[in-house]
Amino acid sequence: MAKVYALLSVHTEDCINPETDDVPLRLTQICTRHGCQAVFKVTTEKARSLQRNGRQDVLEALKTQDVGFHMTNHSIPPTVPVYTQDTSWDEGVRAFERAERVGYDEWRRIFSRNAFTYCHGVDTPFSLPVLRKWGIPTYTWSCCVGLQGLPVHYMGLLMLPAGSPNGFHLGFRLGESATGEQLISEFDAIYHRLHLGEGGMLHISSHEVEWVTREFWDENFRQGKLVLPREYRKAPIKSREEIERGYKDLDDLLAHARARPDCGIITSPEFYELYRDRLMGAGLSIDEVCDLAEAVLDEITFHPLRGQYVSAAETFGVVVAALSHYFSQGRLPETVMLRYYGGPPRHTDTATQTDALGPELLRHVLEGVSDYLEFEERVPAEVWLGNDPVAPGDFMATMCRAVLELRRTGALPSSIQLQAGNVTCTEYGPSEAQVSTWPAFPPGFADHNGAAMARLQCWTLKPAVQG
Repeated sequence: MAKVYALLSVHTEDCINPETDDVPLRLTQICTRHGCQAVFKVTTEKARSLQRNGRQDVLEALKTQDVGFHMTNHSIPPTVPVYTQDTSWDEGVRAFERAERVGYDEWRRIFSRNAFTYCHGVDTPFSLPVLRKWGIPTYTWSCCVGLQGLPVHYMGLLMLPAGSPNGFHLGFRLGESATGEQLISEFDAIYHRLHLGEGGMLHISSHEVEWVTREFWDENFRQGKLVLPREYRKAPIKSREEIERGYKDLDDLLAHARARPDCGIITSPEFYELYRDRLMGAGLSIDEVCDLAEAVLDEITFHPLRGQYVSAAETFGVVVAALSHYFSQGRLPETVMLRYYGGPPRHTDTATQTDALGPELLRHVLEGVSDYLEFEERVPAEVWLGNDPVAPGDFMATMCRAVLELRRTGALPSSIQLQAGNVTCTEYGPSEAQVSTWPAFPPGFADHNGAAMARLQCWTLKPAVQG
């Protein structure tokens, strides 16, 4: 039997309906009774509204839990996918940091801590480099990439997916007469499958509004309309009987979960410690580098190593380092350090007519690639052979062939043909953006730019493995 770990997420964001203010307090009391903590993802505006409403008791209760950052304003337009819909990668990342930095600084002052986890209203890849820069190592509620519901490392963050197959959402059904039995049944279906298999993470999620109201607070912004606070419409409230029944359902669910063999309810720091990247910063032997190079010639994606995984971007980095060492020292290195690199910032195709490279030309081009990696800490969108662009996947395959030839013969051929790289890692991202029904979006909005960027950043994707 394998160990199962459950994480209880509560999106805490309603800054309009004061009836929701009691929810974190009640949930904290329930969790304390069961000897566990929930992960409350709190927006800055929700924290401000608690201060405005004189609910310091709720803020103090939240400080006893695992509190994460949930954006500044969440659904109040403009939302991140809308204001980044036409940006380049770098412009979108800067726009997110500019929009969220002040709110996160205020969030930290209110809660007297740095956040250990983050959650967004809807996924956007532009947030992830900023979170990494701010030292927020986990993202608990990810939808933009998927590996069958398993935890992943993506853009240097440890991410826990939302929903099926290894999670379920409590939803507005809380308080309905048959909900308690449904929740336990849904929990058991996932728990037994994981317990009888290889174990893993089970994600239980909710929004604080779902405990007391009948609709989301951001219905105020239906079709992306900006509504000023004086025009906010309150949500219809559930009956006291329904509200209390919902709390009891959670009480019963946690009691049931705590009684299951090999089941623990954990926080985001504990999740991180279980699944943190234990290969990062390790020295890879040249044999291991060659094993990765051989695998890359088949497909450019993540590959297993030492019971963990190496992303396509990380493999790109170690192969560049190995070849650079050869050109500077006259031999391949014994070891190469594994470092994090981001994915390419845009898509580029290789020029139709591209000549073969001699060893000296490869050395010259490689110096520029190495400098780019050191400066940008990401895979380049293209590698330039004079005025001819080469797609990073094709250049990577060419480098891998060169490293393997050096390992086999000790020398490079006089003419090095460009290899076609088979980039498959991007297939784990969204195939295309769909029109969203989220109220905060304008009518017919689909985040095509965000979806395209998320696919490119799958160069950083790899499964997260328990240590």
